[in-house]
Amino acid sequence: MPMRIKLSIFIFSTFLFFEGWSQEVKTTAIFWDCSASRLERDHAKEMEYLNAYFQRFKNSSVVLVGFSDVIHSKENFKIVEGDWSKLQSKIESFKYDGATSFQGLEDFSVEGYNLLFTDGKQNLKSSNSKVKGNLVVINSSKDFDRGTITLLSIISKADFLNLHQKAADTPEEATASSVNEVGQQVGSTENGVTSESTGSDFKSGIVLDEVVVKENVEVDAKVNTALGQKNKDAIGYAVQSIDAEMVPDAATTVNTAIQGKFSGVSLGQSSDLSQTVLRPSNSLLGNNYGLIVVDGVPLAQSRSGQNGYVFSTGFLDPKNIEDVTVLKGLVATNIYGTQGSNGVLLITTKTGSFKNSSEPERDALQLTDNFYDTKIKIDNKALVTPYLKELKKGKNVEDAYGIYLNQRERFQNSSDYLLDVFDFFYSSSPKIAFRILSNIVEEKSAAYEALRGAYLKSLEKENYGMAMAFVNRAQEKYPDKIQNHYDLAIVQRKMGNYQAALNTLNGMLTNTLNRDLNFSGIEKPLGSEIRNLVNQHKNQLDVSKVDTKYRNNITYNARLILEWNNPDAEFTVQFVNPQKRFFDWEHSELNEGTRISDELENGYFIEQFEIVGAETVGEWILNVTSLGNRTKNNSAATFLKCTVQKNFGKSNQTSSSYIVRVQGDKDKKQLAKFNVE
Repeated sequence: MPMRIKLSIFIFSTFLFFEGWSQEVKTTAIFWDCSASRLERDHAKEMEYLNAYFQRFKNSSVVLVGFSDVIHSKENFKIVEGDWSKLQSKIESFKYDGATSFQGLEDFSVEGYNLLFTDGKQNLKSSNSKVKGNLVVINSSKDFDRGTITLLSIISKADFLNLHQKAADTPEEATASSVNEVGQQVGSTENGVTSESTGSDFKSGIVLDEVVVKENVEVDAKVNTALGQKNKDAIGYAVQSIDAEMVPDAATTVNTAIQGKFSGVSLGQSSDLSQTVLRPSNSLLGNNYGLIVVDGVPLAQSRSGQNGYVFSTGFLDPKNIEDVTVLKGLVATNIYGTQGSNGVLLITTKTGSFKNSSEPERDALQLTDNFYDTKIKIDNKALVTPYLKELKKGKNVEDAYGIYLNQRERFQNSSDYLLDVFDFFYSSSPKIAFRILSNIVEEKSAAYEALRGAYLKSLEKENYGMAMAFVNRAQEKYPDKIQNHYDLAIVQRKMGNYQAALNTLNGMLTNTLNRDLNFSGIEKPLGSEIRNLVNQHKNQLDVSKVDTKYRNNITYNARLILEWNNPDAEFTVQFVNPQKRFFDWEHSELNEGTRISDELENGYFIEQFEIVGAETVGEWILNVTSLGNRTKNNSAATFLKCTVQKNFGKSNQTSSSYIVRVQGDKDKKQLAKFNVE
C-alpha cells in the first residue's frame, strides 16, 4: 500500500479521536518552525498532514506565523472548500535559518486550534505562556526534544502528534493502530500531559596602572627609579621613596625599617620583606607578593597561597639602606615585565650606591627602548575570505542573504564562518545577523571557539538574551570549562539579576559552586566583580555569604577586561600609555607556559588589568598581534574583546567594549583607543 495513503488514514483517524474535532474549525493558527534544524524534519509528511486537515475542515480562517530565533512573519489566509494552495505556497517559500525560540507565540494564538510544527528544540530563551485555544504540537523529525514538548504540554495542555512513527502495512491495520497509538500517544490526560508508548527516553593577572599613589613624603627633586636618578617632575609618573634619614635607628630588619612609610603597601609585622603586598589584592591562591630589587639585582620572588614559599631577605642590613622606592602598575611592568606585575620595591644600599655612575647598571629583567613609535603600521583592512567575497556580490541585503543560504553548507565546518557572516550583516540588518549567529546554538557539534566567540559578540552588541543562550549551550557541551560560569554571572548582572550574579561569582570564589572545578586561575577578576557588584547594588543584595574583605569597595581610573574565544591562540597585547611608553603582555606558551597549561586544564580565557593614578590621564592605545595557534595546522581565527570600565567602582562608572579578529602569524590590529579622564 502506498505510504501516502497509509499516512492519510493515520492523520484522518487522529482527527476522529479528538473530542470536538468533528465540528467545523472556525479559526486556526499555524506556527511554523523555520529554524535550521528543520532540515531534519520530514516536509512531505507535514504537507500531507495539512492536506488532510483542510480536507476535513474545508472552510477555515488561518493565521500563519513563521519563527525561528524571533517571529519574523505573520500572514492571514482564508481556506475555502479545502483549497489551501496559497497557504502551501507561502509555507514552501520559507527559508530555514537560526535557532529556535517559542517566545511570543502565545500573542498570535487563537480560540480555535493552534498547530505548532516543530521538533521541540527550543534553544533560545524560554516561554511558559499558555495559548488561548487547543494546542497540538506536531513533529516529523526522528530527533526531537521530548522534554521541551512535555513541558509545553503541561503548561498549555497540548497534544503531541509524532508524524515520524512508522505507518501500518494495511489499511485496516493503519486505521486500528493509529487510533490505538493516538490514544496512547496524543490522548490528553487529566492534566493535559501526553504520553508516547513507543518514544525514546526523555531525556592572577597583570596589573596595568601607570601608577600609583602620590605620597606626602617630600624628598629631593631627584628620585631613584629603576632607570637611575631622575628629576621627579620629569619622569611621567608618581613615586614613593624614602632615604636613609627616614630609617629608624632602632630598626633591626629591613621590614621594620620601612613599616608605615608607604601608603598602600602592606608588610606583616613579623613577615619577611619579600612578602610585601604593593597593590590591592583580589587573590586568595594566586601570588600577591611584589618583586624586590636590590642594587639593580632582582631577588627570587616569594609566593603567597596555600603552597607558597618564602625567599628570605634577612641578609639585608637596615643600617646599610641608602633609599627605598616603590613602583606599581605600568611603570613596574614597563621595566620588569610580568615579574613586576605585583609592584616592585627598589632598594639601594649605601655600599651599592658607590658603584652607581651617571649611567646606572641595568639588570637583565629591565625592558628598554619601550617608547611607542606612532608610525607602527596597524593592519585594519577589511577581512577578505571566499565566503565574504561571494556575499559582497549581493545587490542588497535580501540578495546577500540568499547567497548565504546557498553557501552555508560549504563553509559550516569553519568555526569562524558564522561569526564573520554575522559581522557582514550586522550594520545592515541586526535582525538577520543575530538569526545567522543563533545557528551556532542549533549546531549539534558546535565548537567552543564558535560558542564563546558568539557570546563575546552578543555581549558587545548588548543582546543579553542571545548571550545567555550561548553560555547555556557552552555549559551543556563543555561543562569542564570554568569560563562558562564566569560568563553566566556577567550575563546575569547585565540582565539585572544581581543576586543570581553574586551567588554565581561567590560560589566560584569559595569553590562551593562546583567542587570538581578549580577556579583559582580567575580569582582576581572574580574578586573585582564581587566588590564592584556589592558596592554598586548593595541595597538590592544579600551579602551575608560574602567574605568581609570583598564587601569593601575598590576604585580604579579604569579597569580593563581582556577576553578571547580561541583556547589555542597565542598573541601579544601592547598597552600604550599617555606618555607614549608601552608594555607588551605576551600570551604564549614560550613566555607564559605555566599559565597556558592552567588555562587549558581549567578552561578560562580572560585577564584583568587596572589603570590608576593621576599620571594615567590621557589617551591609551591597545594593539594586538597574533602569534598564530599552538596546534599545527589549526588556522582558526581568534576574536579578542576588551571591555573598558572607566571610573571603576565609582558612582559614574561607565563601560564600553571593543572586539577584533586576528588570524595567523603577525596579524596586527588596533584593539582599542580610549581616554582616561
